[in-house]
Amino acid sequence: MKNKKLILTLLIIVFILTGFLVYTNFCPQELKIGHLTDIHIWAEKDDNGQPTNPERLLYDAINQINNIKNFNITIITGDVADTPNVELFSHVVSIFNNLKKPWYFALGNHDRNLGIQIPREPLLEVLKEKNHNGMPHTRYYSFQPKKGYTFIALDGSDYGIDDEQIAYLSAVLDLTPKDVIVIFLHTPLVPPVDSMFSHAAWNADKVVSVLKAHSQPIMVLAGHYHATKIIQDGNILYVASPSLRYAQEFRIIDIKNYKNKVVFDFDYKETTIKELISNPKERFSGEKSDEIVTITMEKQNK
Repeated sequence: MKNKKLILTLLIIVFILTGFLVYTNFCPQELKIGHLTDIHIWAEKDDNGQPTNPERLLYDAINQINNIKNFNITIITGDVADTPNVELFSHVVSIFNNLKKPWYFALGNHDRNLGIQIPREPLLEVLKEKNHNGMPHTRYYSFQPKKGYTFIALDGSDYGIDDEQIAYLSAVLDLTPKDVIVIFLHTPLVPPVDSMFSHAAWNADKVVSVLKAHSQPIMVLAGHYHATKIIQDGNILYVASPSLRYAQEFRIIDIKNYKNKVVFDFDYKETTIKELISNPKERFSGEKSDEIVTITMEKQNK
């Protein structure tokens, strides 16, 4: 009788362990995010007292995001206002609260540093007042929206990433060797298109060297170029997303974090307001694979 109970107990343990192994290998930790950038709203109202076209595009994007099943968070990488102005910035930021799920923000150069320069502090105060989902109200920060994921926001509004931020980035990466990392900032670290003048972060090489010193899966989200491009360099994905104002499009990214790999499913959403679609679109076009594509990355730290 005792032997039968022992065998039954062992079988139950084996069943539980087998189920756990199957779950961790075939049932990933999934995170679905949206990426909005370069909205460039130039005024609270147009000359007729109506919302500007970029604002209409923003409301449409928010409506689309709110209707996506199993959606988690929206990342916004700056240039939401076309010119540095605290009141205009506050107006635009208020619109983001129509998102049903949390949103997180990184400053762009148009928000505070274009022709004229305004301090960061009033803009950070606006974010503190308007954002109600626990976003840290500092120019750079990190958070973990779900187990196995770490997000890092950097401030590239001065066209570069200062040493203080680089040290912070390195420290967070050191502490999260097994997480999927999503870094987001306005100014790209790798130019998404060839051009006579680079608009990447002026000291991007220093930041990239920090990333290359780490082996966990890393995705870097940026805007600024109004371009559509995905560049893979080993365990790092550099993702440039189009301007909502000029391309009338934005990204949805579904990340599946398995035990031994990470799968990034990129989707592309166009505005449903057909009369606002410009033809040809004012953007640098990548290949179709820069818009809708699945990229699988094997983990090195398993």
